[in-house]
Formats: sequence, structure tokens, C-alpha cells
Amino acid sequence: MNPNRLEHLNVTLTDLDRATRALRAIVPQWSVRGAGTWDDGQGHLLPWRHVGDDFQYLSLYGTPPGHALRAAGPGVAFNHLALVVDDLDAALARLRAEGIALDHIGGSTEHRRSAYVVIEPERLQIELVAYDSAVPAERNVYA
Repeated sequence: MNPNRLEHLNVTLTDLDRATRALRAIVPQWSVRGAGTWDDGQGHLLPWRHVGDDFQYLSLYGTPPGHALRAAGPGVAFNHLALVVDDLDAALARLRAEGIALDHIGGSTEHRRSAYVVIEPERLQIELVAYDSAVPAERNVYA
């Protein structure tokens, strides 16, 4: 096993339930592997949850009441995260069933298709990527 890998990404969102449903629609084998609350030191007891598998996950933290955040757009450093899916069309159908619409189609190559969805209200953009080749030289085309 390669010990060097991304273990988790931590994001703060308003609606952890909606984000959890979206993530599980994108990667159905993921589950909520842990959840609880944390004290932000300013009088708020806020929810958190880890959605993923035994080796990788997204760490979701709730916002304090009345706080608005923007995950993407002008003035923020984060652009999007990408998740690999086996079947792009099936993943988009599961998201539609959760009320999460396609934002836009991404760039495609001979062996790669992608599409983007956005989790509101923070506009957390998630790219769904489907490969039809296991050959790195075919998957990773940048021209």
C-alpha cells in the first residue's frame, strides 16, 4: 500500500445532510464513518461528520448560525474537488434524484469524461470524473 496519499479534505458547510446525500450519491459505497460536535470556542456547538471509506474521506464541518460562506468564486483559494466514478451518467442520475442538478459538463478526452455539480449555498463545486482506461498515458492527457 502506498503510504503517501490524500487522506481527507476538510470543508465547512451549512447543510451537512444535503452534502452527505450528494457525496453518497456520487460514491455509493461511502458511508458516514464518524460524526459528532465540536465547540468552536465562541459559544457554538457545531456538527461535524466524516463521509468516506476506511482510507479516505471528506471532513464536513457545520457553520455557526447566521454565518454565510462561499466555497468557490472570486476571492477564495479553493476551486473544486474531483471524485472518480465508475459511471458518470449513473452518478448524475443519483444526484438528480437528490435534487442536485448538473452545473456543467467538463472537458473530455478519448478516455475521460467529466461533469460538475455544485452543493449550495456555499457553491462547493465537485467534479465527477469517469475514465474508460486504466493506462495512465491514456487517462492523463493534457493537450
